Amino acid sequence: MQATDFYEVYKWIPSEIYQVPPGPYIDIPSQAAPPDAYKTSDIKQAITNFEDQAALSQKPATQTLIKEVFQYQMGGIYEADEKDFYQPVTKPQGFFYGPARAHPPNSKAIAPESYWVKALNSYVNILSQLDKAIGTFMKSIPEQIRQSAIFVFTSDHGEYGSSHGLQGKGGTVYEEGIRVPLIVRDQSNGFVTNPGERKQLTSSVDLLPMIATIGYGGIGWRTGDYQQLYGNRCDLLRILREPGAPGRTYALHSTDEFIPETYNFNDSHLHVIGQINCDSNGTNKKKLGVYTTWKKEGSTDSATVEFPTRENVEFYNFNSQPGEVVSSPFDSSEVQSALTTLFGNTQQPGTLFTELQAPLPNQTLRDAQTNAYHQLRAYMTLVDDLAAGRTPSHPGQSEEVPRRLERVLVF
Repeated sequence: MQATDFYEVYKWIPSEIYQVPPGPYIDIPSQAAPPDAYKTSDIKQAITNFEDQAALSQKPATQTLIKEVFQYQMGGIYEADEKDFYQPVTKPQGFFYGPARAHPPNSKAIAPESYWVKALNSYVNILSQLDKAIGTFMKSIPEQIRQSAIFVFTSDHGEYGSSHGLQGKGGTVYEEGIRVPLIVRDQSNGFVTNPGERKQLTSSVDLLPMIATIGYGGIGWRTGDYQQLYGNRCDLLRILREPGAPGRTYALHSTDEFIPETYNFNDSHLHVIGQINCDSNGTNKKKLGVYTTWKKEGSTDSATVEFPTRENVEFYNFNSQPGEVVSSPFDSSEVQSALTTLFGNTQQPGTLFTELQAPLPNQTLRDAQTNAYHQLRAYMTLVDDLAAGRTPSHPGQSEEVPRRLERVLVF
């Protein structure tokens, strides 16, 4: 939503319930409108996996909380099944306001329904502009240097772009949020053979070994602690050289979202884990998503993950559900098998313990990890206190927090 329209909505909310909107946001000067990538104003015709709130309510509650956080911060978009909660405003025409469930008693701005596609068009056009900027940058490099350069293009996350009725990022394991591009342009012609698309599954943790090996001129760097940390990563260089080389058969995704308890209106579980499995050539892809919490009791130095409740699990077989709309039943054999792979059983530990929580190789790293965990828990306690109107346990640390509290994001 444009900043001018966003603020205009707040101006027309009745004075007795007027609030200062989140922000501040900078309005971008108008530019010539680029052509629309999608020739329809109906989001259900533009994409196949749009879900309204009624459908999203059947998914883990975390997804609704993430949606509400972004709608408060950046503005929401009209949904017919939510119309009873909206009130029209005089200006801008066709806009509304509604209750900000993730930030009561405030309100959120609501744009017309056509903005679902407008947001998607905006995202596609921004990608196009980014592509051009990258091309300009590459051409600006002196020819002698460029011909020996290797360009690696990737990202840390995606954008929902109206899929599943969401905007922004984080808080789920959907493809739009966690599947990112990996493009390697080898100007030197020393590492890539048979240029083209590769279908194998890889992970962001495989990038560092690839880059370090290119820079070092081999794997001689991978000794001692480095071998323990990176020795079992997928060999991306081999995939670049051999299009048929095996990729990963699994990859893990984990994120710890944080919303103050006061604003967590539906008691969402905010520790999100995704487990992707497939064949070594990338086919037969399946994905488990679990939405869980850390145990409050137990060790004070590390996080212990709770086993998820059935309503906080989703599973998608991409052979039948490529859009991740309808989850397989919790009690199905494939879901139970995937949960065992992640959490393990009495005979064998799961990937949660052998991968995500695998011990670091030396005490210095382990101490840094413990300190980071303590700092995160202290921050969470501090923000929880301030959001609830309680006096912080460590007031000296809170100088910046009140200013940030209105803009707590789910990063």
